Amino acid sequence: MSESRPPLTRSLWIASAGVGDEDPELDGLVRVTSAQNGVDILGPHSVGPRPTYLCWAPVNDGPPLLIVSHEIAAGAVSAWRWERDALQAVGPAVQTNGASPCHVVADPALGLLYVAHYGGGSIAAIAYGSAGLTELRALASFEGAAMNGPRQQAPHPHQVVIDRERSQLLVP
Repeated sequence: MSESRPPLTRSLWIASAGVGDEDPELDGLVRVTSAQNGVDILGPHSVGPRPTYLCWAPVNDGPPLLIVSHEIAAGAVSAWRWERDALQAVGPAVQTNGASPCHVVADPALGLLYVAHYGGGSIAAIAYGSAGLTELRALASFEGAAMNGPRQQAPHPHQVVIDRERSQLLVP
């Protein structure tokens, strides 16, 4: 006896940022959904300036948040939900107080987002919940330079990884 399965559907979210301040019309998110019967492309959806990184943030009492980092001078992150075929903002964006946020990861056990600032040489921790982002909880700044000083005169964290087994944050 063979079971019938529902058609497999996948969604891909693409963050698109223009070059500097020259192409703000390119800033947004595009949702590409593929199924057995074809591909749908929805967007771009406006989510604020220079969206450059995305992650899902699970919450205990509702659907997950889609977190967007904004690569702007003061740094910012925003929270969104996909509802009724549209992106809906979930509360206001929160400044991360570090330049050029390039990566964000959610820690649902603590209700925190960790944001790496490539241009600011720091990591931010921001509280979140089902109502969105609440506050900047901590900012850790790093010092030092690369072995090739003229090329890299300050720290540039690329990512924050949660090592759940050891309860540590790893920052390459």
